[in-house]
Amino acid sequence: MDLMQLGRAAAEEVVGKGNVERVEVAPGEDALERPAYQFSFIIDLVRADQRPGLILSRLVQKLRDKLVEQHDEHTPIVRIKSLERVAQRPHA
Repeated sequence: MDLMQLGRAAAEEVVGKGNVERVEVAPGEDALERPAYQFSFIIDLVRADQRPGLILSRLVQKLRDKLVEQHDEHTPIVRIKSLERVAQRPHA
């Protein structure tokens, strides 16, 4: 499973299928310069019907569990954007 698929699967387990609009992943480092994956998600927070902080903590744990299952020691760093906020942005 590639990282985008892994990220989407984890997010859908946390917020439900159909609530994950986009997933992006980039390699990087955490604050202690350890290998990390930076996951960015656009999620329909209204339909997900959970507090963003709870989604964030559950998603980080789910990603960590999935990475450990694959014997991957990268730290997941997660950023969540609301679909509603992204849709409100003016288009250039």
